[in-house]
Amino acid sequence: RSADIPRGHPSHEHLGDICRSTGDLAGAESSYRRVLDLSPDLSGTTGEVHRKLGEVLLEAKPNDFAEVEQLIAAARPHIVFNTSAFRANVLDACVAAAIGDIERRRASAAAALSLVDAPSQFSRHPTVGLVDASPSLLAEVAAMAGTPGVPTRRWLRRK
Repeated sequence: RSADIPRGHPSHEHLGDICRSTGDLAGAESSYRRVLDLSPDLSGTTGEVHRKLGEVLLEAKPNDFAEVEQLIAAARPHIVFNTSAFRANVLDACVAAAIGDIERRRASAAAALSLVDAPSQFSRHPTVGLVDASPSLLAEVAAMAGTPGVPTRRWLRRK
């Protein structure tokens, strides 16, 4: 239970991840909001809480875009890895598509696709930060970008 976790403990973020993976969007939202309340600077977190909360809100409340857009803006300064940038751009493209902003949808989706085959960010850790997206997600993002075909992934990515 979230109330049993010590104040400021990074487990709140992990609890949100677990809730989300089991379909408990309300629990995920609550846990991610608690992380932001306890650690507004995201110290002791993965730095991806704003984006994760934005994804949950878009899924749980598909017509409430204002807060999701604020979360995307808040997430951008904390992005370190290409995989995080990919997911933030996909989230932005989804919001843009939902509100009918075609130019932003295409730009965000294209920015996401540009990261799919980006080189490894760390030579000694070649898989860290690589975009690991399913072929169906890549096809959806390519369609949002208005680009023909689906990008292929390097061998390090999931098949």
